[in-house]
Amino acid sequence: GRNVEDKTHVGTVVGNMSRTEVSGQEKDANETFSMEITANGNPRFVWRKSATDKATFTVYNVDVRTGSWLNLAFVRDQVNGMLYCYINGEMVAQKQTNAVNLADITITNNYLKVGSDYTTAQSVAGFAPDFKGGIAGVRVYTSALTAEQMKNNLSSSVANAGLVSDISFRSGAGDYYYDKA
Repeated sequence: GRNVEDKTHVGTVVGNMSRTEVSGQEKDANETFSMEITANGNPRFVWRKSATDKATFTVYNVDVRTGSWLNLAFVRDQVNGMLYCYINGEMVAQKQTNAVNLADITITNNYLKVGSDYTTAQSVAGFAPDFKGGIAGVRVYTSALTAEQMKNNLSSSVANAGLVSDISFRSGAGDYYYDKA
C-alpha cells in the first residue's frame, strides 16, 4: 500500500473472505481467510473456521505505507496456537490464540483472490476490499515456516515444503499470471 492516504483502507492482499445473508443480516462466511492492510496501514490476518473458531491478528505497531516495497508474511502455527507477522524476513509481532481457532480450512466456495476478496464495499461501511498499491507476488504454504525459512524466502532459496501457490506478477502474459508451485 504505497502512498495511500490516512484513514483509507488499503485493501486485501490475498484471501477468500466473503459474507452471506443470514436472517436478513450479513455475516462473515466460514472457511475463509484474509491478509489485508487496514486504514491505519496495519497488517491484519483473519482466519475463520466457523462463527466461534476464528482468529484476528492486527499488527498495530507497524504502518506498511512507507512508499517502499516490502515483504509481508503471516505464519499460522496451529499446533502451538500462534500467529506471527514478518516484514522483510524479521518477526515484528506475534499473537497467542487457542489452537482450535486456527484449525485447517477447506476452500470450496471461493477460490483465493489476489488484490481483493469476495466482500463488497456496501457490506461494511468504510471498507473496500480492492488493494490500493502494488503486489509483486504471493506465496501460500500449507505448513508453518520457520524464522530462518522466512529470511531465506527473501532470496532465491524459496522453501518448497508445503508450497501450494507461488505467483509472481513479473511472469505471464496479458491478464494471466503463472503459478510456479
